[in-house]
Amino acid sequence: MLSNIHSERSLRDVPTADAAPSESVPHAAVQTLLHLWQEAIDLCSAAFRHRRRSIVLSVGLIAIVVATLMPWDTALLKEIRLSRSSNHYPEVDGWARWLSYWGDFLGFNVLAFTLLGLAAVVRRSALLRRVVLAAVCGTLFSGLAANALRFCAGRARPSTKVAPGFYGPRLDAGYHSFPSAHTATAFGAAAPVAVAMPPVGIPMVIIAGGVAWSRMQNNRHYPTDVLLACSIATLVGVPLGRAARELKRC
Repeated sequence: MLSNIHSERSLRDVPTADAAPSESVPHAAVQTLLHLWQEAIDLCSAAFRHRRRSIVLSVGLIAIVVATLMPWDTALLKEIRLSRSSNHYPEVDGWARWLSYWGDFLGFNVLAFTLLGLAAVVRRSALLRRVVLAAVCGTLFSGLAANALRFCAGRARPSTKVAPGFYGPRLDAGYHSFPSAHTATAFGAAAPVAVAMPPVGIPMVIIAGGVAWSRMQNNRHYPTDVLLACSIATLVGVPLGRAARELKRC
């Protein structure tokens, strides 16, 4: 009798899939996020450690180049943009608007993160996981830097009906030309992937280049706005891509 009771009690004590604690899934999700957060910190640390001097020199060089080209911005933009009088203007304008719309963070970047993330999960690849983290970090750093700069600079967009120039901090999007946030986030994601995994990253760079062109064709940015955005993304993305490729972490 006692042995039967003991056996029944033992069977009841055996955990089953249905009896698993409901909090196990949220707990596992939290642990995964914490692991990814720590891996992202390690990745950024490896990317930018001991590079302070090269970053300062690069920033100085970028500033000189941008300042040198800025007086020719209007003339360069006129050469880059296809004239409305062209027979191909409707098609080109349609492509430019399409690239600008889908080249935003919620389009190009989110799609890239999703596809690369799914590939990392399916293949259980530590390299792919680091590449995704590098692309996310590159996007965030480049996008934050671009948005902070353009808010503070207050440069009028080419399409804004005011005299070209810098008007200081403004909330009006018509004065958020310098630099291009679309370009910064697109290249911020593409640059790390191009360095770590060229077969995947090079097509992303081409798409990002199309986004940059579309911002000028749509008369939303000057060439130096796009140049500065590309430079910021490269300055951030190349070290992240190298770290993602070289960091030996599972």
